[in-house]
Amino acid sequence: MNNVNPDNLSATVDETFINTEAPFDYVVEMQKLDIAIKKSFLQHRELLGERVFRLVCIWLIAILIILIFKGLHIIPLTGLVFDISDATTITLISTTTINVIAFLTIIVKDHFPNHKSVNITLPESSDNKAPVQE
Repeated sequence: MNNVNPDNLSATVDETFINTEAPFDYVVEMQKLDIAIKKSFLQHRELLGERVFRLVCIWLIAILIILIFKGLHIIPLTGLVFDISDATTITLISTTTINVIAFLTIIVKDHFPNHKSVNITLPESSDNKAPVQE
């Protein structure tokens, strides 16, 4: 076991437990955490928007190919007959239109929220001059 000198013990304890850095500022740390959460939220929102946009594009390309095959009545390069009824074609076009409008409406509302739902309050301390968004 190490020999401990009682005179040096108080100096060691003081150096270990007393923080010589700036005091912990709860408000600043909460603002930093809030900013980090909002950045993460924005990144996930952009990723979701991009994926939905790609899904809509792929869906539209698939529908376009099906309509071209219906117009030609064959699948090119295979010689296979491609014939679907008019009711199926109308249903396909209708559901595609509704899905595209719904997906894009959801994404646009997510990217551009209503300004009434965003609260902006001024911080309590007079040090900060910029408004804080909640």
